[in-house]
Amino acid sequence: MVAIIRVLYVDDEPTLLEIGKLCLEKEGQFIVDTLTSATEALERLNTVQYDAIVSDYQMSGMDGLEFLKYLRSHGQQLPFILFTGKGREEVMIEALNSGADFYLQKGGEPRSQFVELQHKIRLAVEQRQTKDKLSESRQRMTDIIDHLPDATFAIDLDGRVIVWNRAMEEMTGVPPEQILGTGNHSYALPFYGTRRPILLDLVLGEDKETERKYPQIIRKDKKLISEIYIPLLYGGKGAYVWFIASPLYDTHGNIIGAIESLRDITDRKVTEDALKENEQNYRALVESSFDGIVIHQNGSVVYANITAVHLLGGTSERQVLGIPILELTVVLSMLMLSQHQLSGRVNLPCMWSSVM
Repeated sequence: MVAIIRVLYVDDEPTLLEIGKLCLEKEGQFIVDTLTSATEALERLNTVQYDAIVSDYQMSGMDGLEFLKYLRSHGQQLPFILFTGKGREEVMIEALNSGADFYLQKGGEPRSQFVELQHKIRLAVEQRQTKDKLSESRQRMTDIIDHLPDATFAIDLDGRVIVWNRAMEEMTGVPPEQILGTGNHSYALPFYGTRRPILLDLVLGEDKETERKYPQIIRKDKKLISEIYIPLLYGGKGAYVWFIASPLYDTHGNIIGAIESLRDITDRKVTEDALKENEQNYRALVESSFDGIVIHQNGSVVYANITAVHLLGGTSERQVLGIPILELTVVLSMLMLSQHQLSGRVNLPCMWSSVM
C-alpha cells in the first residue's frame, strides 16, 4: 500500500467536508481534497491523480450514483466509496452493482464514523492495487506468450480463456478479442466443432471419457503430452498436432488455471509416413529377392533375407541373427568351394550389404 493515500472527497455540505478532511488527515496517512459537486470533481480528475474517491449520494446536479456510473463508463476504475445519509437498500444495491467498492452510511458519532471510512478507503486502495498487479502480471504473461512460436492458450479455474496468442489465431482462425473471457469450453470449438473438455481440462481433473479421445497420453509430473490429427485446423486444411498441457501457477505456487501449447507436426508426420512406406517397400523388395542378402553391424549379422537363410542351411532368420561376420564368411567360402568342386564353377548368388 502507498505511504500516503490521496483522496478526493465530494459532498455538497461544506461543513461535513471540513470535518471529514480534518478527521481523515489527522494521523498523516491521508491527503484529502474536497469539492462540493460531481461536475467539479470530473474536471479535477483530468488534472490530478488520486488513489480513491469518497462521494455523497444526494447532491444537486449530478448525484453520487450518476457520478460513479459516469466514471465507470469512461474506464475510470479508481476505488469509489459512496458515503451517504440515504440508507435505502436499493441505493446500496445499485451502487455496488454499478462498481462502487463500498457503501457506507453516515450517522452516529463522527470519530468512529470516519475511522470506519479510513478503513474502507485503505481496503479499497489495497484491493485495487492487488487487482492492478494481477492485471499487470497477466499482461506481461500475455505479451510473452504472444511472441511464442507455438500456438498457446490458457484458462482460469472457471474455464474462461485468459490467454490466446497470435499463433493460436493463425492455427484456428479465431482472433484473441473474439474468445478471451469466454467460457463453457469455447476453446474446444475451433478444434472439434463442439464444446467439450480437451487435454487442457485433464490437467485440472480426471475425465476418463475425455482421455479415451486421445490415442495416447504421456504423463510427465503434472504435464500431459499427446498427438492427434485435427481436420478443422487452418480453415479445414487439417494438421497433425503435438500438445503439451500443464497447470498454471501464481507467484505463490497456487494453481490458478491451466495452459496448453500446440505444435504443428504435419511435415514431420508426412516424412515419417513416407519413410515408413519406403522401409516397407524396401523390405518387400529384399524379402522377395533371389539373391541372398545379409546386413551386418558391429561385426555380427542383424538381418538376413529368406534366400540367405536357406543358403546358410537355416529355416528362419532367427537362426542366422547374431552370427559373427567372420564365421559367416567362412561358411560362405566353404559353400562356394563345395559348389566349385561339384560343378567346376561358382554360381552362388549372394549380395552383401554392410551397415556401419
